Amino acid sequence: MGVWRADECRQRRLVVPPPPHFHPQETLAGRHRTRQARHPMARRHPIRHPTMGHDATPARLAPRPDPAVPTQLRCRPPAARMVDEGGDTRIVDALNGRTAVVTGGASGMGRAFCDRFARAGMRIVVADIEQAPLDGAVAELRANGAEAIGLRCDVAAPEDHEAVLAAAIDAFGAVNVVCLNAGVGGANGPTWKVSLDDWRWTLDVNLWGVVHGIRTFVPHLLSHGDGHIVTTASIAGHTSSPFGAPYNVSKHGVVTLSETLYNELRREGSTVGVTCLSPGFVATNILESTVRNRPGGRPAPAGERDPGTARFVEIARRMVENGLPPAEVAELVHDAILADQFWLFTDDVWDEPISRRHLEIDERRAPTLPAPRRR
Repeated sequence: MGVWRADECRQRRLVVPPPPHFHPQETLAGRHRTRQARHPMARRHPIRHPTMGHDATPARLAPRPDPAVPTQLRCRPPAARMVDEGGDTRIVDALNGRTAVVTGGASGMGRAFCDRFARAGMRIVVADIEQAPLDGAVAELRANGAEAIGLRCDVAAPEDHEAVLAAAIDAFGAVNVVCLNAGVGGANGPTWKVSLDDWRWTLDVNLWGVVHGIRTFVPHLLSHGDGHIVTTASIAGHTSSPFGAPYNVSKHGVVTLSETLYNELRREGSTVGVTCLSPGFVATNILESTVRNRPGGRPAPAGERDPGTARFVEIARRMVENGLPPAEVAELVHDAILADQFWLFTDDVWDEPISRRHLEIDERRAPTLPAPRRR
């Protein structure tokens, strides 16, 4: 694949000419099969894919080894392609001209995804349940020069996903990237005190929303073979903090759903890619979803008025307020799509609790309370 200088590899946004074997006609999923140069906030471990051994990289993603080149000098080709327009050569992002659908795209991380994809030259389909923020997001994207449409979408309703796909095809011809990102914080409290209505609401949005999205969009991506699915899980999909059972269960479900989908697509020989995004604390309004988006505008459940739960919620609120900017997460997602990277974590402060949990399972020990490493 050629040699890329180490100082170039460390520059996240460096744009350099592509290697000789790089062809713009390749499909999105067929590009950039080599490992991505690490973003400073990305997890520092080698990528571990489903069905692979510890720290292994699937053969289809691994660069052809060159014994003469130190491992640290081997980086993926740049996420760009050269185009020649009337003798004027310019650099274009490899996602340019393709279409992205983002659920929960009117605010938070989803809104940042839309902005990042628009800067890459993509056409954007914003799907969100809140009409006013949806209208505002589409207006801003268009004002900044992006081709964008917006549709109100309740991700718990499969027919809404089908309507989004139909509108995207009608407007732009096809869909290439799908970010199944919509989610709610869910109800908090001791597991036995959370109401069945709140259990259903959290699972309907966070888990069933992803199921409906996969059932709707994957057949379309398979039909043309040029695509990538991003599922938004959470660190809560790899740990089990107290007083948040509905959210934890939903995100653990998204993690295993994503792994299962990845394995099925590889077994089919498909080039459609999958990225499982597991963010830590990100500065969004997700905790307000329990007030804004609960069906019927129900008040905080009794569990949240429990003193122990209230303290837990307040700590979580402070950590979210001081969390990673959504734009940085969007940058990671953009790069992960181009690198065809499955596991995507936004930082490494949860590495120890995740590793400890797997060790406890391996040694058949009872779980201990997860806590992030201090920065």
